[in-house]
This record gives sequence, structure tokens and C-alpha cells, in this order.
Amino acid sequence: MKQFYLFATILMVFSMLSVNSTFAGGEILIGAPVPLTGDYATDGVEMKEGIELAVSEINAAGGLLGRKVKVIFGDVSDMSGENVKSVGERMLGAGVNAVVSGYCATDTTPVTLFGATNIPYIDAAIRDDFAELVAKNRKKYNNIFQASYVASAWGDNTYKNLFAIPAKGGWKASNNKSSSDSLGSSCI
Repeated sequence: MKQFYLFATILMVFSMLSVNSTFAGGEILIGAPVPLTGDYATDGVEMKEGIELAVSEINAAGGLLGRKVKVIFGDVSDMSGENVKSVGERMLGAGVNAVVSGYCATDTTPVTLFGATNIPYIDAAIRDDFAELVAKNRKKYNNIFQASYVASAWGDNTYKNLFAIPAKGGWKASNNKSSSDSLGSSCI
């Protein structure tokens, strides 16, 4: 499912790039700040692999408008504003045409950093603070896109409801440990 959302996000970026004359000729360079080390590395590796799969399939089909797509990955590790800013500035310095991420920050640094540019930034994080900042400053952040629902849309009992789905569907665990038990308090 994560690969689908990343693939859809990348396709959305490519659609936007195809109508912008500043991207004429050469390869299309996409920045992807993702957590490849640290506590979030498991998700970051899946994000990276999903993006690589999408780009591989797009390039195998001839690229976008005949141009190959190349991705520059940046490890945002603990997703602190400092790491995100450092990685983002390196990507911008490399001349990326767009930036896409599953999620990459514990604060709104990506919005303020990439919002100051004219390149599309698409993030799939469920961040209410991202959406609120963009909504309050639509003209300033008109290049920022959130490719998922915000956390508040899922409701107060999100985790409780998610963990109830298997039982409601008739699935029985092969052991006595529930999904929520295995995640412990780090899930919240």
C-alpha cells in the first residue's frame, strides 16, 4: 500500500513537471528526504524502495515525456528540523525539480524550506500542522501538497480502531499477542 501512495505521489509530481517549461530537456531530478537511519529507518527504507520501484518502472516505459527520472535520496535520520534543513538545502543545491517524501520531519521545516522555492513538494505525512500552515498561507505555499489525510481526520481512536479491524474481519491471531501489544507505547 505504501508503494502505491508513493507511486501515485511521484506520478502527480511528474504531471506537474510536464506542464512547466523550466523542465525542458535533460533528466528530471527528484529529491527524496527520507529517514534511512535511526528510529524511523524501517519506514524510510520502504519509502526509498517504493520510490525506486516507481522510477524504475517509469524509466523502463521511456521516462516522462522521453526524459529519464533520477532520484537523490537524503537521510533525515531523526527527522529533526536541523537534519531536514541540511538535507533539503543539499537537494536544492543539486538542482532538484521537485521533492517527494512519505514523511520526513517532526516539525514544519519542509513546508517553510521548500515553500520558499518554486518547486513542488509533496509529502504523505498525516500532519495537521502542515495543512494548517499551508491553509493560512496559500499564496506563499502554493507549491506544497499533502498526499494523505491529516491525523485529525482519522479521529481520536485511530489506533484502537485500526487494531480492531482484523478481529472485525474474522482474522484470528496465531498467538495470544495482539497487534497493539507488540507495538507498545511507541505506537502512539
